[in-house]
Amino acid sequence: MKEDADKTGNNLDAARDFVSSLEFKADSFDVNLEKDVLVKIPFDTLFTLGSGFSLLNDYFAKPDLLEERVVIRDKSGNILPLSVLNKFKDGSGMLGSYRDASGVLQQARICSETGKVVSTTAGGPALLLVAAAITLIKNRLDSIQASVDDVLTYLEEKDKAELRANIRDLERLLNQYRNNWGNETWMMSAHNEVASILRSTDAATIHLGVRLKNDIAKKEMFSRRGNTAKRLKNVIELLKEYKIACGAFAFASFLEPILSENLSEENLESVAKSIEAKSDEYRAIFITCRDKFEELANRDLQMLLPEFADNVFSAFSDLAKGLLSTKDSEKELEDSEKLKKRQLKVENLLELMAPVQPEEENPFHETVVALNNLYNQPHMVAVDAENVYVLPAPKEEKPTGASD
Repeated sequence: MKEDADKTGNNLDAARDFVSSLEFKADSFDVNLEKDVLVKIPFDTLFTLGSGFSLLNDYFAKPDLLEERVVIRDKSGNILPLSVLNKFKDGSGMLGSYRDASGVLQQARICSETGKVVSTTAGGPALLLVAAAITLIKNRLDSIQASVDDVLTYLEEKDKAELRANIRDLERLLNQYRNNWGNETWMMSAHNEVASILRSTDAATIHLGVRLKNDIAKKEMFSRRGNTAKRLKNVIELLKEYKIACGAFAFASFLEPILSENLSEENLESVAKSIEAKSDEYRAIFITCRDKFEELANRDLQMLLPEFADNVFSAFSDLAKGLLSTKDSEKELEDSEKLKKRQLKVENLLELMAPVQPEEENPFHETVVALNNLYNQPHMVAVDAENVYVLPAPKEEKPTGASD
């Protein structure tokens, strides 16, 4: 292990010597930092990402590195994604080697944008990849944390102990990951926890979805007039728990490939689709519930209107005959106010469904898609005095007249 560490240090020194010798030009490439950047990593935040990442400061933070890009290529000059590089067994970083399509061991080249080829380096690409992934996750933590806080408050009030414990555990593992990503024992233990939570939350979403479908399908639930508020509130409670279970499933689904280190394009696409499918199922059931209660609310009002209209017609008839007393007038006015209040009450009941509406955006789904892009698409690196930028690699332009 010490020998590997020594090799890593020597390779990092070689990389630093190389990049220091390059001549950089500010106008050597054109990058729209507002539009093109996938991840921006400020140098002064590297130490907050976890253990070992301060090495990147030494690797990149040179005054003469302004606006330079570093690209990893194979011997033919094709750009390689970082994920193909071989890893050290102790998790300390990546080797500068990889296996080609036929399984033959090859050496990667770290190149300047002008195409110079240099000795391979271990540690730098690996640390950068993990730092970019953790930064990407951190950038979405505010929306994740806000959602988690609201959920935990509700679950505590409703005494949903298992679901609350699952979300607490997922939150803990996410926060611990940045300091343990190179610890194989911790990663294996954490993955086992997440896999168990994933199975549990998947089962919970299926159970709650079926229960809601069955409740809405019951004719007796909607056969009697009145009690609309009670029935709607019961369904809303189930929808709220169902929505939280879907969120916990998405949380666990997002963590599972990170902890198992199965970050292949095929797997991450599958994870993103499973999160999206749960969201679609919830949306469909929510719409069914909402439409059913709108139908019920309108029916209740329509049942009241004929009775009210008959009373008003009778009152006007009596008034024409001079038979309506002041007391009777007050009674009809009271009935009119009751109808208005009933209509307002129904509208307010439907507004109670607002907190359980499907979310337009899912931070877990978005992060899985972004991680897939980061790990499985070619990228380049740009640096300035304050930040490291991970950007999509430029598409190779075909020579004029070239055919597909």
